[in-house]
Amino acid sequence: HLTSNELRELWENGAVVNVAGHILDRNGEVVSRALDERTLSISMAAIRGARNTIAVAAGLRKAEALAAVARSGVAKIIVTDSDSARALLEGPTE
Repeated sequence: HLTSNELRELWENGAVVNVAGHILDRNGEVVSRALDERTLSISMAAIRGARNTIAVAAGLRKAEALAAVARSGVAKIIVTDSDSARALLEGPTE
């Protein structure tokens, strides 16, 4: 369980995606080591080591999250729509 303060702190520290309970920033890095240590989930190392891992998301608002997943190395396959795929290929607009 996360409190509203913890959620706010995660967003303020750059959280963009939740991968099996691991909260990642736009670079694919865990946002809070303290939270990650108390999360009951498969480890990021185990996910990365799996033979087949698939991330599925669609819509432009998910493009940043998909990019973070790609950078993290946890997904071997990404399934998405053409708009999100184009955004991923073009990279950040900032």
